[in-house]
Amino acid sequence: MVQAMLSTDYDWWAKRGARYQREKDLTVDRVLTSIDRYLPGVKSSVQMVDLATPLTFWRNARSWRGAFEGWIPASNALKHVPKELPGLERFYMAGQWVEPGGGVPVATMSGRHVVEIMCAALDRPFVPARVDVADGVKP
Repeated sequence: MVQAMLSTDYDWWAKRGARYQREKDLTVDRVLTSIDRYLPGVKSSVQMVDLATPLTFWRNARSWRGAFEGWIPASNALKHVPKELPGLERFYMAGQWVEPGGGVPVATMSGRHVVEIMCAALDRPFVPARVDVADGVKP
């Protein structure tokens, strides 16, 4: 598997209209042609491609302008966004939008953090799962 990340513009993709799929196909061809220059034969060996554009992220996650990661707070890049909102009891936020950076690992960590907060609110100990690579997750 190969993953290529390219800088692009939401508005450009949003204006493709009927040419959207054609532009995706052309982009895939350009990327594979570039890779094939360094690894001859790659392009002819590809079995499947999946090109995600900013519209893909907007359509599937309704993320702002197709963002694939969260944002970084302007005041402190290492600061977490609060998981609770004033006036909403037992409401917690988890996911890439409440952590600096974002992405799947960060969203997962965010969920764990919310469980820790909930355990503290219920005066219960937080007991993380023990993981053994050979045996999988143990209760």
